[in-house]
Amino acid sequence: NTPIQAIDLDGLEAFYVHGTWSNPSTFSKSTIITVNQITSNTKSIEFKWSGNNTTNARKKAALELVDVVSKNRDPSQPLTLVGHSHGGNVAILTANILKKKGIKVDNIITINTPVRENQLDIGASMKHVNIYHDNDPVQLNGGNLANIPDKAIVIPVQGGLSNTPLVIPTSFEGSKIGTGEIGPAGSSFKSAINIRVPFDKYNIHNTHNTPNKWQESLDKAINHKLNIIPPPQKIFSPQDNTSLIPSVDKRKNED
Repeated sequence: NTPIQAIDLDGLEAFYVHGTWSNPSTFSKSTIITVNQITSNTKSIEFKWSGNNTTNARKKAALELVDVVSKNRDPSQPLTLVGHSHGGNVAILTANILKKKGIKVDNIITINTPVRENQLDIGASMKHVNIYHDNDPVQLNGGNLANIPDKAIVIPVQGGLSNTPLVIPTSFEGSKIGTGEIGPAGSSFKSAINIRVPFDKYNIHNTHNTPNKWQESLDKAINHKLNIIPPPQKIFSPQDNTSLIPSVDKRKNED
């Protein structure tokens, strides 16, 4: 039950964080190789957490990842966090905690991440790159408007008009697929370099494993001083789940 799996390619660390109801194997070898080449990382540590669909589960995972990072990184080397889906929110929470410990993350890469209340603290990371597309139903419904229980007691009710049993929820851990927090969420971060990729009906929530669609833009964002700060945007509300940030490929680099 070790929380990490390491692919040792020589010494620099990139930490990969899977999403809800998933596991470290979600990241393909081609994705890891592509990202590591772009970020100049040569060692990948794949972090495993519960994957439960609750805010508390992600906060706990962030604390665990902080411990893993502290024990496994070389302070003289760059630090990269890569998160898929809600793993991106775990990465953001982790960076904010590391900042308080005096450790700055060099790169955060979030992919298909539901944008909620979790935002990077100022100075927590040198660069945040967010990869998304507008039609990801998992991402756009990854909010916390409601919490679907994963366990309940069913009490039979006799008599009355419907004989409908009484259902009493007993657990809101979000441990089963389709349970836990749900609600409207956004797709782009207000202070990140946001890369919009084309919609792919065969990879609706698996953009992380189609690096051919974003590797060129990611390379520009990480290595060519492409610092696109989006224009001011209103705070996301359940009534507005429209992405406000244009594709990075359509914006000129003014550096």
